[in-house]
Amino acid sequence: MAMTMVRRGYRNIMTKDAEDIVILSSLRTPITRAVKGQLSSSYPEQLLHTVLKATLAAVPNLDPALIDDVCVGVVLSELGGSKAGQHDEELCE
Repeated sequence: MAMTMVRRGYRNIMTKDAEDIVILSSLRTPITRAVKGQLSSSYPEQLLHTVLKATLAAVPNLDPALIDDVCVGVVLSELGGSKAGQHDEELCE
């Protein structure tokens, strides 16, 4: 069942519509998972939240309630970055 939902979600994201609006952002988080780094105890979702919040701040006229999908790219997935691609509910409220 979960895989079916993933396929359906992927299909919905990849289906083009004339009314689609795409916002691209080149913001990123620092590499922070060093053992002694100041952000070493931060969760990836917290860092993602910061990036998404800054992206929304760059488009002040956009109502976050109108956002249907968020796609996040991961550069250093071998360091565990792929776990950060989870939905940030707080921004959509």
